Amino acid sequence: MSALPAARIVFEFGTTTQIVELDPDEVYIVGRGEDANPCVNEKSVSRRHLRITCDNDGWLLENISNTSGIQHKRRMLQTLRPEHGEAFSLGRVKCTFAEHGKFLGAQEGADINIDQDLMATETIDSDDSETDAAKTQVVEPPPQPLVYCPVCGTKVQIIDFVSIEDLNCPTCRAHIGRLAVRHLDASGIYDSILLTSKPTDKGSTLSIGEYRITEELGAGGMGKVFKGFEPGSNQVAAVKLLYPNKTTAAFIQSFENEARALARLFHKNIVKIYRFGKHGNVHYIAMEFVRGTNVKKQIKDNRRLTIDKCTEILRQSLVGLDYIHKQQIIHNDVKPSNILVAEDGTVKLVDFGIVQLSGPVDQDKRAHVAGTVEYLSPEVVQGGSPTFQSDLYALGITLYFMLCGRRPFKGQTPKDTLIMHLEKTADHPSHHRGVPDELIAILARLMAKDLKHRYQTATQVLDDLDSIDLGHSLDRATLQMGKKWKK
Repeated sequence: MSALPAARIVFEFGTTTQIVELDPDEVYIVGRGEDANPCVNEKSVSRRHLRITCDNDGWLLENISNTSGIQHKRRMLQTLRPEHGEAFSLGRVKCTFAEHGKFLGAQEGADINIDQDLMATETIDSDDSETDAAKTQVVEPPPQPLVYCPVCGTKVQIIDFVSIEDLNCPTCRAHIGRLAVRHLDASGIYDSILLTSKPTDKGSTLSIGEYRITEELGAGGMGKVFKGFEPGSNQVAAVKLLYPNKTTAAFIQSFENEARALARLFHKNIVKIYRFGKHGNVHYIAMEFVRGTNVKKQIKDNRRLTIDKCTEILRQSLVGLDYIHKQQIIHNDVKPSNILVAEDGTVKLVDFGIVQLSGPVDQDKRAHVAGTVEYLSPEVVQGGSPTFQSDLYALGITLYFMLCGRRPFKGQTPKDTLIMHLEKTADHPSHHRGVPDELIAILARLMAKDLKHRYQTATQVLDDLDSIDLGHSLDRATLQMGKKWKK
């Protein structure tokens, strides 16, 4: 076994960014051939282009192409021992090497500029399943397209989009599947089909980018999520598509900037990003498929979670937030449905906030608010920009939901809920169940409306949790917040 840690290579070509994790105990053959692992499907890459191995001296890249090589600093190399952040090219594919646990920032080739004020939709995001169901009706189904058989002239209506490539003329049995795909693609209908079809079997021919789709996992106000796999490597992924009619140029730029930043994160409590790009007119992002469930579903199934489970989910979520905050990234949409719990108990943060909201409380404030209504911090509701402390406030609301089985603030309308964040004090958790005083104090400080009284960093919260485990006293500021929360 190698003592060296894992690494990543980021491949960028066209509108696609592909991220490959490297295990030091494995040998990788990079190319565009079907037997390559990983498969980089760009014509300028040879079918077998690059061998990647790891030895005692570090990672080694070896050219195995007869027609090309490794382009590095305007030179064509046969071998390269890359350092963290080092860039090279394979044909027209730009590549960046990253060591495990290290962040690729803007100074190392990634043009990262996440603008939290970029707006995309006028639909207010709510954490209610009923609202999510309503949002899935926003996208109009595509018209039932017609294709004329070139052999007998029969008019064929396309109904089964999943197996469209296997389509035959019902009259003369001529194969017209490829003709149908070209017709739909040229007319712009095919992009809508991707978002309205419902693949149900493993033999589905529906594809998004390099991924073959096997089933639909869910839908929301901005798009759909599918389960798929990459045939070359059999890598299973969750593939998220954005509805074309719900995006703007500014939103797409924000989406790509965010995906590019997240793709360079290495942490067990953050869902990994494999690839993002464009399929037709539909933008997509492929990420780690987590076998498990999210916290929202766990609460729905159990009404509320045990104290130990709440504490463990809180702790691992804080570790993930601490990591991204140190990379100067704000999650911006912490909520139960964006916290996944894998089958082995590992907690992973997902769906960093690219969905933007409208509907401010005060028209004199900025025109848009980012996040999910039930989890917005008071400073964001008042028009301020999200901060690390905003993430901590949202995590506090999530902890309250886990402990009590209900949200602390839920108005009749989204606007009522926003006002409650500003003015209302949440019911004491003891009204709903017995909760240790120390955990109540931590919750009170997480949900403090005044930034001066709220935790400044995730590390401070983790220190208080460690104090509980060790039997030590909590931080004085935390104890004071707990005492102020009247039963």
